[in-house]
Amino acid sequence: MRGGRTLLAFIAVVFLLAGCGKYQLIESGHRVTVGECFRVDPEIPWSMTKEAGVFVWTVDGQDLERLIFFPGIKDGTPLIALGKSASSPEMPIYKDSMSLLEVVDLLEATMARLDFHQFEENNLRPATIGGLEGFRVDFSFVSKEGLEYRGFAAGTQKNHKLYLVMYMGTALHYYHRYETVADHIITGMEIL
Repeated sequence: MRGGRTLLAFIAVVFLLAGCGKYQLIESGHRVTVGECFRVDPEIPWSMTKEAGVFVWTVDGQDLERLIFFPGIKDGTPLIALGKSASSPEMPIYKDSMSLLEVVDLLEATMARLDFHQFEENNLRPATIGGLEGFRVDFSFVSKEGLEYRGFAAGTQKNHKLYLVMYMGTALHYYHRYETVADHIITGMEIL
């Protein structure tokens, strides 16, 4: 269940990054480049913001659903760029020699101090991401506010860099509303 704790922590960071950022419209109808690392077909219009080095897409608002792109994490750097301060924990770093299972351990180590409730991981499996060998996992959890969420994450490595994408939404409505669109975006994605 190491992967479950890892994804739980990963999700916690994504919630911390859900602040008010500057948004840009991502229009449908043509492929777009995200962070000079991913090329995707958005399928529907999204709003995008960049926070702490990740790109967050949403349709109805980040508390309802979001698609998060973690672009090209380089050897020797942390997964999340939180910045240095006395209150910021020192973040573990990505090593390009890590196996995809070790990446799951890295996620766990990165986010071990954050807490979400009733987290359940299921269906951890190999997957082809952007034509490369990678992984995919489904998950569910309850936020501190008591909202139930569902989601999935996918990741791969290329040219000594790590690429991760995650989709999640409220279990009651929004996860299912955009699940198929998010799945198509990820399965049709090109890693640059």
